[in-house]
Amino acid sequence: DSEQKYRMLFNNANDAVFVTQLSKLKSYGDFIEVNEVACKRFGYTKDEFLKLSPSAIISPKFIDEFNRQTEKLLLNSHVIYELVHRARDSRQIPVEISSHLFTYEGKSTVLSIARDITERKRVEEKLRKTGLRLRNLASHLQTIREEERTAIAREIHDELGQVLTVLKIQITLVSNKLKDDQQELKD
Repeated sequence: DSEQKYRMLFNNANDAVFVTQLSKLKSYGDFIEVNEVACKRFGYTKDEFLKLSPSAIISPKFIDEFNRQTEKLLLNSHVIYELVHRARDSRQIPVEISSHLFTYEGKSTVLSIARDITERKRVEEKLRKTGLRLRNLASHLQTIREEERTAIAREIHDELGQVLTVLKIQITLVSNKLKDDQQELKD
């Protein structure tokens, strides 16, 4: 009854679940159990999976990160990190992995739950691009405002300068037409 409950929970989880045993010969160990979600997501049968180690499903450029996280797992007994898995068909799957270290049958064993975060990464990238577009728009608006201010200042300066020059000439002409006894008006 307990075995049946375990199988039902294990195989009906929404995330890929892997169990590996660490060995001295292979640092990663081999899979000793995987759930149906893992098999469907990665395109392997359960028998094929049980012949693999975690390094077989990790995108090559993330192996170093996996090794760092494995070291942290050995120190802390639990880690949560992001990685990119590789399916059988070479499809890249961004995942968030929660791994827990425990002892099973006298051996160090790792239970890892890998949540597919493809949608989250897509939304994060969309948000990043939108933020960049908003920053560019704000910068463009600021540039337009500064150009408009410069144009208005130039227009005011040029027009006002011309008007003041004409006014000065007209005042000088009026001043020249005044008689000597009209000093107060001249002043």
